[in-house]
Amino acid sequence: MSIKIGIYCRKSSGIEKDNVSIKIQKENGIKFCKKNKYEFEIFEEIVSGGSLERDEYNKMITQCKDGLLNGIWVFKYDRLERNLESYVMFRKLCRELNMILYVGNEEYNLNESGDRLNVGFRSMFGEYERERIKERMIIGKENKLKNGLDIIGNIGFGLIREDGVIKVDENNRKWVNRIYRTFLYKNVKSYNDVYNRLIKKYDDLNNKITLPLIVKILNNKRYNGIREY
Repeated sequence: MSIKIGIYCRKSSGIEKDNVSIKIQKENGIKFCKKNKYEFEIFEEIVSGGSLERDEYNKMITQCKDGLLNGIWVFKYDRLERNLESYVMFRKLCRELNMILYVGNEEYNLNESGDRLNVGFRSMFGEYERERIKERMIIGKENKLKNGLDIIGNIGFGLIREDGVIKVDENNRKWVNRIYRTFLYKNVKSYNDVYNRLIKKYDDLNNKITLPLIVKILNNKRYNGIREY
């Protein structure tokens, strides 16, 4: 009877070190399966390990339930799970289906108490590390806010960022003011009215001033001095 293994390769969004890149994970998984003469199918995705919305992971688990896979291989355990609740579900599945988990070159049978303890510790430490990263990020954002620094990527038209601080772009200040003044006219009934009035009134209308931009500016509380986090 042939054995088929699901090779699960995951990396979080953003840049990671080469030793956990999708490419390296995939190469090691294929090498492992060929060495042991296992058939294999590769499942790869870029998503946080703490997320339960992992399409390729869920696809792999479905194939396990359907009897299409006999085991799962991952480069390191944290590629598989970084959520304790998710690990409990995964452990239950492995035991029910009598599946083997391969981490690198190590084999774990979750029907055995020693292997369950080992993998369980890895899962707890993975979740602990994820929570610590989250805490550090929150502290970093709070410190930036206290120091008047901005943490939002897109700052919007009419604003500039200097040394992390959002400031008014004096070159485009007049256009934001003109858009709001025009919008406040009693006989202006729509965003399109604002755009048409600006076209007729100002010969130097910036070609960046489009109807979609006007809509964004008038609906963005930031231009009223309001920031939300």
